[in-house]
Parts: sequence; structure tokens; C-alpha cells
Amino acid sequence: MLAGLASVVSEPVRSAALLVGLASLLLLDLTTRRLPLPQRSRLIPQQVFRRSLGAGLLRFGIEYGTGFRTLIPSASAYMVALFVLLTNPVWWVTLGLGATFGLARSAAILQFVLLGRDGWVHVLTAHTRTLERAGSIGCAVLLIS
Repeated sequence: MLAGLASVVSEPVRSAALLVGLASLLLLDLTTRRLPLPQRSRLIPQQVFRRSLGAGLLRFGIEYGTGFRTLIPSASAYMVALFVLLTNPVWWVTLGLGATFGLARSAAILQFVLLGRDGWVHVLTAHTRTLERAGSIGCAVLLIS
């Protein structure tokens, strides 16, 4: 028995709603310049990382982890939330989704560490929207399968 909020809705209706929701979010993400969904659109200033890499990474992790700064550049986070709401997966799937989301959010920091300041900024500046859209496509495909 499902314990989720949508458990009172029949499974075929939830499945259809999930497909429509994922398709709608993906279409919105692919057709807009900037995702028009609710979010805090303030980034951590680059100066944080220039002072001290260790302290900058710690601050970055705390601010993103607590939701103080939660820029969501692609629809993938909304897709995952919709999936969890409508399917109420077992605990380990939910845990895996959260861990994957956290690792994906950490990719920018990994790029910063591996590529250095100039390389990191160059890669993100040159490919930001392409990377965001690729993430949304990948997320939708994985959640549908």
C-alpha cells in the first residue's frame, strides 16, 4: 500500500500524470532560455572560492545543502520531485535519487577542482544551457524507464 500523498489516486492515473508532467517539464526546459520555475536565483560569489578552496567548498556545501542558495538551472529537480510524489518509490530508490542529485550538484565543484578557476568558468560559460538541457533529457529518460 502506498503511503504517499497521491496514493488515493489510481495507478494508471498517476502514471499518466507522471508522463504528462515529465513531458511538460522537459518541453518547458528545452524551449525557454531560462527555466521559469520557482527557485532562488542567487549563486555563491566566485570570491568565496578565491579566498580558500577548502573554506569555499565547505561554504558552498552548507549553503546548497540547507537550501540557502538553491539555483535550479534545469527541470530535472522538479522531474524527480514529481516522480517521488506520484510513484512513492521504496526508500532505497528515494535515497539513490537524492544521492544522485547531490552528486550531480557537486559536478561543478569537481570541474573547478580538476580544471582550475579559468577552466571551470570557461566550461560553464560556454556550455551551461546545453549541459542543463542534457541533464533534463537524461533525467526524463531514466525516470520513464
